[in-house]
Order: sequence, then structure tokens, then C-alpha cells
Amino acid sequence: MCVDPLFDPDNCGGCNQVCGLQEACVSGACISSCPSTSGSSLQICDRQCVITDVDNEHCGDCSTACQNGEVCSQGACIAQVPLGPDPAKCQDGGPPILVDPGGGDVCAATLAADVFGKALCSCSGIDLSALLFTDGYDSTVGPYVPGSDDGDVGASGFIVSQNTIEIGGTCTARDGMTLTGDTSIARDLFSGGSLNTAFAVIGGDAHVDGDIFAIDA
Repeated sequence: MCVDPLFDPDNCGGCNQVCGLQEACVSGACISSCPSTSGSSLQICDRQCVITDVDNEHCGDCSTACQNGEVCSQGACIAQVPLGPDPAKCQDGGPPILVDPGGGDVCAATLAADVFGKALCSCSGIDLSALLFTDGYDSTVGPYVPGSDDGDVGASGFIVSQNTIEIGGTCTARDGMTLTGDTSIARDLFSGGSLNTAFAVIGGDAHVDGDIFAIDA
């Protein structure tokens, strides 16, 4: 049969290397006392190191086992707290978390999509000097995958960037944009004023209510 020679007291470090009755096997060696830990009471019981604070078979000491319906907590057997059934999964396999914002239960992923509609937004302007990268995902569909086409950016003013920006969704600025660094926008660009840019790649359409100027980076 297969054994783990790092922790098997009957095959400690190799086959048929047996630890003594008062020893435990740790990292392939027989020891007579358990390694010290912070905040936990490790003790040799039944030839293994156990945390007697929480071990149901050795609760508080080596000879005390908790009964059915009990768990070990802080070295004492206490009644197990019954839990209700898991809530229903959100549609399409989203997280099993339901909240009621008023008007009935709503999948938490759906609520987050409504509340966090943009990766970055400002009621005034956005002035960037560092790299900006945005993306996003729909947790009702599947897990997060970096670099997905989502993560909108919007400002009720100007957007000014002196560095590289990579936006996974749309980019909207009510008053205009000045982008002196390399710019990549996966979806549409909406500028309510002039667009000043050194280099930009737009995956969708560019809507500019003003002049477009090419500037030196």
C-alpha cells in the first residue's frame, strides 16, 4: 500500500522505520516532542502531533474524544451548531449568495454589476500619471479571466493621461481627452470635446464632438 513517509509513524522516512509509542513522525523523522507553534497546543497523541485545542479525537488531552453532535473548541467539547441548507445558486452558476436590497432577493453578482457598472468613474475629471489597466467579468457566467473585454472608464469632465492606459471596455469623457501615452481601448471611445492623442488603438467606434489632434509623445 502507499504511505506517506513524512508522517507515517510505522514508515517514518522509509519503509518499516517505526517510531516509538511516545513518538510522532514529522518530516520523515521520529520526534519525542512536537514542534512549537504560536497560539496552538501541539501534543503527541496516538503517535501523531495534534492540536488538542480543536481536535475532535483528542480534545484538551489525548484521552478525550468528543461525542456525536459535539465539536472541539478551545480544548473542550461543545454542542455543534446546526447550520441551515446552503442558499440556492445564482443563475448560471454564480455565487450562492442572496441579498435583499428591497423588493426581494437578488443574486449578489447581479447587484454588483448594477452598483459597479464601471471600473473607474469620476463626477469631475480624471488626471493620470501612472499606468491604468482595467478589465472586468460577469461572475454569473464564470470565474474571472484577466484581460477580458470589460471595465469601462468614464468622467464628467476631462480625461488626461500622461502614461499608458489599457481599458478593457469603453472610455467616456464629457469634456474631452488628452492622451499623451500609448492608449488601447477595447470598445468605443466617446469624447464630448476635442481628442488630443499621441497613439491610440480603438477596438470599437470613436465618437468625438470636437477636433482631433495628433501630438508628440
